[in-house]
Amino acid sequence: MVHSLLAARLPGYDPGDSDLETRVLSWLTGAGLPPPRQQYRVRIKGKTYKLDLAYPDELVDIEGDGFDTHRTRTAFDEDRERANALSIAGWLVLRFTSRSTQDEVVTQVMAARDRFGQRPAA
Repeated sequence: MVHSLLAARLPGYDPGDSDLETRVLSWLTGAGLPPPRQQYRVRIKGKTYKLDLAYPDELVDIEGDGFDTHRTRTAFDEDRERANALSIAGWLVLRFTSRSTQDEVVTQVMAARDRFGQRPAA
């Protein structure tokens, strides 16, 4: 019920695919960072990839890698394909697990945004 209420009240609200994703989002916004885009879609060479959390202006992809979700061969292979395609297209892919700490996540995302956010305009 809470998800449906939030979806109705907050444009663009998406509960995400996991508790880990929601936790990372909470940590980032709690640290004063702007909320990343949830379930952001990127099209590269005719293929669409869904990113857990993204800062598209800085080309930063934030993935919450839960063991249960990634234990099949297909999921494992697809994640590598997506990460490679994103990297080639200039994205930085940050991967976090349930063992990642709040400090680790916030520090690394801030560093990534700082580094990639200072690119000269095209």
